[in-house]
Amino acid sequence: MALLFLRRSHDPDSVVGPLTPDQVWEASPSEDDCLSLRESGPFVPVGVGLNYDDRLREVMLEAFPNPRAYRYARKRLALYLCLVPILLWTLMDGQMLFAGRDGAMAALMMDVLSVVWVAVDLGRPVPRHPHLMAAAFGCASMRWIQFACMRCGDASGLWMLAFALLAAVGALWMLWAAPSPRAMADHIRAALAIPPPTVLPSRSTPGFFRTIVFSVSAAGLLPVILWLMRDQAWSLQMQLIVFAAFSLLVPYAGRVYVGREPPIHRDVWVGAFGGSVACFRSTPRVKVQALAKAAMVGITCLILSFSLVRGCQGGVEAVASAQQCVAAEPSALHRLLDEQRVETSTSVPSKEMKWLLLTGLMVPAAEELVYRGLVQHALRRRLKRRWAIGVSALLFGVAHVVVFPMSVYQTVLLGLSFGIAYERGGILASLWAHMLWNLWLSI
Repeated sequence: MALLFLRRSHDPDSVVGPLTPDQVWEASPSEDDCLSLRESGPFVPVGVGLNYDDRLREVMLEAFPNPRAYRYARKRLALYLCLVPILLWTLMDGQMLFAGRDGAMAALMMDVLSVVWVAVDLGRPVPRHPHLMAAAFGCASMRWIQFACMRCGDASGLWMLAFALLAAVGALWMLWAAPSPRAMADHIRAALAIPPPTVLPSRSTPGFFRTIVFSVSAAGLLPVILWLMRDQAWSLQMQLIVFAAFSLLVPYAGRVYVGREPPIHRDVWVGAFGGSVACFRSTPRVKVQALAKAAMVGITCLILSFSLVRGCQGGVEAVASAQQCVAAEPSALHRLLDEQRVETSTSVPSKEMKWLLLTGLMVPAAEELVYRGLVQHALRRRLKRRWAIGVSALLFGVAHVVVFPMSVYQTVLLGLSFGIAYERGGILASLWAHMLWNLWLSI
């Protein structure tokens, strides 16, 4: 059993421990007391740690069994059967790779990563990412439905529909039966008699209007830059200079326009980086831990991005295939998908190192700085988290109309994934997810 260390808020210089989870309960910690899995730290407040530290939440859950978690742990072995449709798609993508089909390597990489990620999470008594696993199962289900629709009623399509149903069962189980991390955190807080977080959006924040005006203006400037870049055929050097200047000057311009007084200055300057820069002022181990956590959150949201985009794409293509089976000629939806494929093939980043530097680093940095660090962070001051993520994702999708006019729904889904990464790990996590996605597109 893992041991914990407790640091009281009224005596921050002394550390109590090592303690078992039962002993922590007997100590009756307050919401301001801090816990850590190591005597040297880092220590986090109990409420914050239960929400965001997966390992700490799992250790504390050992002392406070939850009926829903117990039922899930008893039946989770059966969920391994739902991995079969994803594994079969991995084998099929491997065969397509050996056949020399375009895009098979990228699809195979994401399939393998999804299988490993889901299998590891299924091995835990309580899943850390139930919604990610639901998205992965749902993606596999949609892909099998698409494959069955392409058979136009052939007998082999029945097996494909069976695989689709099996994956759909896994998705529904993870959505409605699996215990969520937030519910488990609330369960532990109730056992410790710690009140739930009461952080509410502010209704009278000074300077909010100026902050929103600046954030939306910066968000609207990026599509203009992208349009000029494509219309005027800027050179690589010019694009690098423009995006680097944009990333450096926008926070400073916001600091000058909105004001230097807290909390406005914090929201535009420090808030633009999601507070992630603060980790670099700490000890080397804390720096490594912060970067590692951001990378893990980024990879998790990369899998979520692939599952959402590929699953929705599979659903749209399934409808188009079914329409083509009934009609004698391709439907309007089928022609739209053909235009989308042409659009995607002409906009895929080049594999040359100089272009990878632009599309894999500079562009994601500028976009994450604006849409997550400024827009989403500013909206969180007035709106709930889900609305802030949704609005910033919608602006992110609309901004890419100049590049991907036929794939707006995909860029909106990507914005949702990057917004979730920002909420879970700050700007470093969303930047990791965005960079990895752009680099994956170039494979």
